[in-house]
Amino acid sequence: MTAARHIMTPDPAFLRVEETLHSAVSRIQELDVESMPVCDSDGGLVAMLGQRDIMRQVLAGGLGRERTTIGELDGDKPVSILPDDSAEGLINIMIDHRLRRLPVLDGSRLIGVVSLAAAGEAMPDGDVALLIEALSIP
Repeated sequence: MTAARHIMTPDPAFLRVEETLHSAVSRIQELDVESMPVCDSDGGLVAMLGQRDIMRQVLAGGLGRERTTIGELDGDKPVSILPDDSAEGLINIMIDHRLRRLPVLDGSRLIGVVSLAAAGEAMPDGDVALLIEALSIP
């Protein structure tokens, strides 16, 4: 089976904890992605942040998008994978956690991101049912 290191997007775009919400939303929209990794100054993964997360916290918490930084948001510990994890294992993680993108870590440092599409392309033909289930993630 193909390993994450062979199908990941290396050196992915990410947000920094000191960026403002306004900047984060602009970058997410510019790149046309649902979520992005958030890293500290050392490149360590802190969270995965999506537009829904931002909207929920801004609306519920009354946060100002011009002054509030990404680091001020409450977030769950991100689900991540290692470079040698298999494509089949990745899809199972994506299904279990309802994710379309998984950060790949070397220690705590972000080195890549695997998308559901990339993991699906790496699956053997016999595992189409697993891919179909994964693609039904909202």
